[in-house]
Amino acid sequence: MKDHKLYLGVNYFSIIALAFIFIGILFVSIEGFNNTDFFYKLSFNWIEVVSFVIFLCSLLAGLKNFNWFVILLVFNIFVLPASIDNLFPSIFISSPNDHGLVYFPILTHIDVYIIIGLFKYWNRQCAQEVSFKGLNKIIFYLFACLLVVSISVNLIRNSSLTDMGLILSHSYHLRYFLLLSLLFINTPILKYRKEIFTGILVSIVFLIFESIFTSLFYNRPRLVSGTLGNNVFGAILAATTIYFVYLIRIKSISRKYFFLVIIMAAAIFLTKTRSAIFLFSGFLLIETVIYAIYVYKGNNKLKSIYFSIFFLIVLGVTIFSFSQNERLSLDNFKIEKIDFSKTELKDIVVFEENDFNASLALRLGHFQTSLNMIGEHPIFGIGPGRWNKYKIDYGSKDTHTMDSHNDFLAVASQYGLLTGTFLFITIYIVPFLLRRKNGQGDLQTKDPLNYLFIISLVMMFAGISNAGLFKHQIFGFLALILMTYIFRIKEEKQIH
Repeated sequence: MKDHKLYLGVNYFSIIALAFIFIGILFVSIEGFNNTDFFYKLSFNWIEVVSFVIFLCSLLAGLKNFNWFVILLVFNIFVLPASIDNLFPSIFISSPNDHGLVYFPILTHIDVYIIIGLFKYWNRQCAQEVSFKGLNKIIFYLFACLLVVSISVNLIRNSSLTDMGLILSHSYHLRYFLLLSLLFINTPILKYRKEIFTGILVSIVFLIFESIFTSLFYNRPRLVSGTLGNNVFGAILAATTIYFVYLIRIKSISRKYFFLVIIMAAAIFLTKTRSAIFLFSGFLLIETVIYAIYVYKGNNKLKSIYFSIFFLIVLGVTIFSFSQNERLSLDNFKIEKIDFSKTELKDIVVFEENDFNASLALRLGHFQTSLNMIGEHPIFGIGPGRWNKYKIDYGSKDTHTMDSHNDFLAVASQYGLLTGTFLFITIYIVPFLLRRKNGQGDLQTKDPLNYLFIISLVMMFAGISNAGLFKHQIFGFLALILMTYIFRIKEEKQIH
């Protein structure tokens, strides 16, 4: 009976909430046809056609076999070229003062892939095998309810067609969360853990090849991804590389993956993304210190000394090589003054004016804009998707399409402090907390998926200077990680 209530409760709640969202999306798509803020693409370039072909092939393969569906689910969420979404109706997210126009899809291929998969593989018996109670249940309903309330209030408060389109297009936080919840309850995906891990591997390899192609094709001086952009691409590379290094160290995966780690590490440095390089280098430094202490305590003091000297030499050479690159050189990170008597962040911290400090000063401006939004709308925020369109009303003088460049400020300014804080904690910290709660008694303690929380934690630190939660592919991937902790097979904890 309890299993039946679980099945009905989560499914009815999710389906009703999704129905309202998709009805709203259909409404604004139809009504916006003659509205200049909406965009309907009638011709397609070759990149969009290639992206569509890749999506169609992945969909057909996924519908043929559930193993492939799971592998390609990760691929579609994480790295499928974003140009596929240009085929859907879109809405302009640029401010009237911005140089150029940037638009965002009202619907995405991720919605389509999951919905079709649900129709194909829905199995009511799967719900009886899912463990979902206590803290896990509270997290699910709190997350979903808070987002439903915040989105609903903002739709009522900002009832113009453009604002409704912006909010509904950025409702992917709620859409992906509910769609993935339905998938994990009503299909046997929890039993396909190897396929999820394989999907991550396939996605990383594809992402690196895609970034190489993009950088060469557009003649970029640094490694960039057409799908994930610059900084977020570097951040997710750092997070996944750290994840694989840790798995190798605890012998969860074979050492043959070390070759992939070397390629990923090289890619991190080629992105020239400072936060990503800092995170990865910091992790290696911590791991090296831990290893040196371990060797020293093992009565092999000479080996510990040799290893430490070797590492210091490598570290010194690396730092020197960085100092030769203007973008990464510490000489360009100079602060003229810090004055806490001021009220604006740009006046509190004043950087020396140069081309390489400009991005740091720009971030401070975005932080201040977000703080102004929170100050005026602390409870429900300004509404998801409205940040860039209305940034000028909250003190921003930037004329490029941007975001908050900070995950917490991004969600707090657009959803409100309470909902934003809970979203932030749920996506980034809850996987780690649930892993701790499950304990070491788990038979599959060496299962690579048990350590996916590492990716979430690293991305949280990367989110200090980048708003990864407002890259819908990154959020979808992090939500997928969260699902592997919220929903579990009952038998997993019954055997010791």
